[in-house]
Amino acid sequence: MNDIKQLFIFICFLCSSIKANEMNSDKITQAYRAFDQGNIQQAVQLLEEQAKEGNSYNALYAMYYLGHLYWIGQYVAEDSAKGMAWFEKAANAGSLEALEYLAQTYRSGSGVDKDIDKAIYYYEKLVEFDVEHHRSAKANIELSSLYLKQEKGELAIRALKRIDSVKGVSYWNEALINLAKIYEKGLAGVSKNEKEAFRYYKLNYDWSLYLNNGYKSFPQYTFKLAEMYEKGTGTPKDIAQAKNFYQLTIENIINDDNNPEWSDILTQSHKALERLK
Repeated sequence: MNDIKQLFIFICFLCSSIKANEMNSDKITQAYRAFDQGNIQQAVQLLEEQAKEGNSYNALYAMYYLGHLYWIGQYVAEDSAKGMAWFEKAANAGSLEALEYLAQTYRSGSGVDKDIDKAIYYYEKLVEFDVEHHRSAKANIELSSLYLKQEKGELAIRALKRIDSVKGVSYWNEALINLAKIYEKGLAGVSKNEKEAFRYYKLNYDWSLYLNNGYKSFPQYTFKLAEMYEKGTGTPKDIAQAKNFYQLTIENIINDDNNPEWSDILTQSHKALERLK
């Protein structure tokens, strides 16, 4: 709980450093000044007044900020119930920050009883409200993991397929790999599908190559493609491509300073190249 509080104090410090003209709100600006001057009651009153002014960004921000103040006890007496009430109010009004916070909190059980169903509820709401896709990609990754734990494989797939390759670019490779593994292993009630598994492993490789101007993906995934080409798993058997991806695996490991984590697949790749001569 102390680590969470320290994190929130840091977040609130960052928030308080935002310039007044960027917030475009006299009441929030006045609240910051009142906090700085030690006029805590006045500052809280100003935030509460701002919070009542509809569903504007400034109103949502005020709700969210009030939640943090009471939750961590910054400037005011710690009151987790009041803090949670403000978070929930902000979330219900469409605050992406509050939705993400509540989802993470219920998933981890930090300061509340752990509740996976509530975590899923708030992650799904976050995806629904995040029309700009600023936070929904990460939320969908988290949702897929939670759905897999609940043996709801099709819902996990749905969440991963919602991630946009452009707006969710930071999580796109992770989504592709997770989809490949679900289909390859037939996780959480999903039927095994070797063709789909190969397709997503290959998409991951191609996307990494495209994004990073020659980056060849992690060794375990080039090795996976090599095996699939050699055995004809999910794709027509292609020894030339198998040799190519075994060689890429070796190069990746060498370029990673022969990381001992990859020693087993390095040995297997060398043996495969000898076998396929």
